[in-house]
Amino acid sequence: MRKILTLVAIVALAGCGGGGGGSNAPAPASPTSAPVTSSKLVTPMFTIKIPARGKNSGKARRPQYISSSTLSVSVALTVDSVGITPSSLANNPAVTNVAVGSCTSGCTVAGPPSPPGTDSFTVVTYDTNGAAGSALNAGQLNNVTVSAGTANSETLTLGAIPASLSLSNVPATFNAGTQGQSSAVSVIANDADGNVIPTSQTPAVFYVDATGAPLSVTVSDPDTNAHGTCIVASGTSTCTTGAATSATLTGPDSTVSFAYDGLAENPVTITATASTATSGTAPFQPTLNAPAFNSSQATPSGVALTSSAEIDLFNTSGTGSTGSESFTESGWTGSPYAHALTVVATPACSLGGPLSTTIATVSAGTNDTTNGTPFTATVVASPTAGSCSVTVGDGLSSNTTDGSATLTVTYTSSGITANGKHRRN
Repeated sequence: MRKILTLVAIVALAGCGGGGGGSNAPAPASPTSAPVTSSKLVTPMFTIKIPARGKNSGKARRPQYISSSTLSVSVALTVDSVGITPSSLANNPAVTNVAVGSCTSGCTVAGPPSPPGTDSFTVVTYDTNGAAGSALNAGQLNNVTVSAGTANSETLTLGAIPASLSLSNVPATFNAGTQGQSSAVSVIANDADGNVIPTSQTPAVFYVDATGAPLSVTVSDPDTNAHGTCIVASGTSTCTTGAATSATLTGPDSTVSFAYDGLAENPVTITATASTATSGTAPFQPTLNAPAFNSSQATPSGVALTSSAEIDLFNTSGTGSTGSESFTESGWTGSPYAHALTVVATPACSLGGPLSTTIATVSAGTNDTTNGTPFTATVVASPTAGSCSVTVGDGLSSNTTDGSATLTVTYTSSGITANGKHRRN
């Protein structure tokens, strides 16, 4: 009696769009043609369904995903249990060209002549005839028990091969000074022909490389600032470790949590990478707060004003020769951030020289997480009567949402200030 073998692999069903139903695989279809035998080899037949281009119906259950740009299917025998070297077999891999729209209801493609026993196959779809061009989908059917003289039914779900990546939902409204902010970030993946690899399929689409092996997309955050930003697999984080972070996604339905703990900082760039794809990036820029004058720390009275950020000097020594004002900034000077503000600009005075030579030097002191950063103005040896200002800030010049505050320093001779006010004793 002639021994025959039929191997049926349901490679995929129409793939775009979501739908109801359970996650159980559909019953394999019957082969549409008899297997071809050659000596002890048989030709397995694979049934494949490819969605029409531009179709996205949600009426039917969509168990798998195949790119609508598929123009050829390659089936390769990779392993067998009878000692035949797969690469020595003729027509391995077997390639079948398919016309656009011809497989929406299903068509049969032949695998390579294969020995009965335990076999493994790799199936890959391409966007060009002859298994050329770019790979779009792939899957591995491993350790299939092929028994001669009977129909052997197997089901194979192909994964999607991402070719380009972009990031979605990186927040644009997170504010410095607020801890525990987080957002679910997802990756949009396109195949080599620009088709978006879909979400909400049943079962979910998963990523693979061109051999059908599982593939992960890595989302990375380079921020090493404690209480800055971080990427975590799920949930929220206080991002206190001060280290670059990353998490992986296995398919387009997966998300990671982007967390921000409120540190005022320069923008960071989040990156999505995969070995098969062009990376995607997205910037994150927190909204910063301007420094605020803390009138309760103005000293000494009569020199450092409490009504505005101004220090009025009037002596070259003793009282009136020095004074201090303090500034706070949400997300920078307070706990848990504890960073000091600084003088970020010293505009030239109209007196004919800079503040540090005409009136006073201004220096920042040790930051206090409750009261902020003190700034002390000390009169120079031969001051000129007049008024100058310095700009106080956090120094984060790369963040376009940065703010600043102004500290005015005056020097008065003969008891009259530059703006005509009486000296305050």
